[in-house]
Amino acid sequence: MHDHPINVKIAEFIREKRLFSKQDKVLLACSGGPDSMLLAHFLHQYLNAGNLRLVYFNHGLRESARNDEDVVMSFAETKGVRADIIPIDVEEEALTKKLSIELAGRKLRLKELSRLKHELDVDYIAMGHHLDDFCETFFQKLLRGAKYQLGGILPKISLSDYQLTIVRPLLCLEKSQILDYMPEKGYAFSQDESNFDQDIQRNYIRHALLPSIEEMDPHYKTSLLRLGDYLEDWREYVGAVLVEPLSLVEQDESSLRFPKTDLKAMHPFLQKQFIYTLVRMFMGTQYDVSEIHIKEVFRAISGSGFKEIQLPGNCIVSIDQHTLSLRKAPTEHEPFSFEVGNIQGELAIELAGVTIQFSLLDTDTISYSDIRKGSPNAICIDADQVDLSSLSVRNRIEGDSFVPLGMSKHKSVKAYMIDEKVPKGERDNTPLFFSGEELIWIGGYQISDVVKVTDHTKRLLRIALK
Repeated sequence: MHDHPINVKIAEFIREKRLFSKQDKVLLACSGGPDSMLLAHFLHQYLNAGNLRLVYFNHGLRESARNDEDVVMSFAETKGVRADIIPIDVEEEALTKKLSIELAGRKLRLKELSRLKHELDVDYIAMGHHLDDFCETFFQKLLRGAKYQLGGILPKISLSDYQLTIVRPLLCLEKSQILDYMPEKGYAFSQDESNFDQDIQRNYIRHALLPSIEEMDPHYKTSLLRLGDYLEDWREYVGAVLVEPLSLVEQDESSLRFPKTDLKAMHPFLQKQFIYTLVRMFMGTQYDVSEIHIKEVFRAISGSGFKEIQLPGNCIVSIDQHTLSLRKAPTEHEPFSFEVGNIQGELAIELAGVTIQFSLLDTDTISYSDIRKGSPNAICIDADQVDLSSLSVRNRIEGDSFVPLGMSKHKSVKAYMIDEKVPKGERDNTPLFFSGEELIWIGGYQISDVVKVTDHTKRLLRIALK
């Protein structure tokens, strides 16, 4: 088998890119199409005996998927290779997670591949992407302005979120070479009819855009490959430049923090690259963070005051006077309520994942200008306008309202949160502070005009969230 020029080319590509060795165990994600079936035949001969496994994912989207399964299982039975057929409910995942069909399918496949990798004790996940796939991906990213990920498909990539290393041995081949080779060898394969639906952007690029480019320049694929290599070198260089500032990042399970002054000292280009790197480092690679998101954070850093921005994956970016921080917004609403009790001096409680500190202060110990300083997470109010024996904290319920600072009429909490663009994932988990039945502070946002500090204030109640 390896005497054929196609097989020689694949073997040389594997060695050149150091994808894997013959001793490694490989799980091939096999669709039954010509690309993955060529790779199945190649790997069966290339790897040491018993080191190949197959998996086919039935997305539940096509009745003809049964034909794909038959092709995969026929190969597996003939060659004595283990093959797993795994159904995944892509439509349900897309509906419940509000994702595109394509992204929902990708997430479910990677989740199952991660499980199988450990269950089968394999070293690598192989996929049958070829050079035409590389070019399609390049133009897909280019059209959506994905400058931080501009490029094609990498021959080898590690996905830390899923603890997977994916290899693509066929990136050295064009689709036409594969389609010529398969009948020549008499290898069976199936065809996914959805690949010809030009209402799908990728298929339009494949069947309309790329053939037009090839008419103008028959060698454009080679040019794109060279550009892809250059972009990877560029990304590696930027990564090396950011190593030192990344060492200043403070991170735990729930948040990530970086000094704002150090970020502002960078060139604007590196600032944006660094923001993108921080988000990917904190949230993982499975979320699509676009140029729009990065620019919004960049503008907030350049500005003054406190700002919060919600990114994909329930990631909340907070920028205050000193720090850029990232945290995950709660994804589920869990009701909470706490009776604080009478405050004498200082009190600290743990509630809903935050520490709340209460302090009673005399106005002669702090200046009015100091009262107005600080972040929205620490406020001072008139202690004598509060019933200190009936303080309570809870999350919002339907009908909650208050008199926002500077206003004379009540406004519903719901309307306030919408107007202030409080991230939806945070609204039901934001602590509301009450004195009896009076809402005095929406934690982290706004106090009530009823408890504002005036020239007549003698005692202060300071409340801080940490």
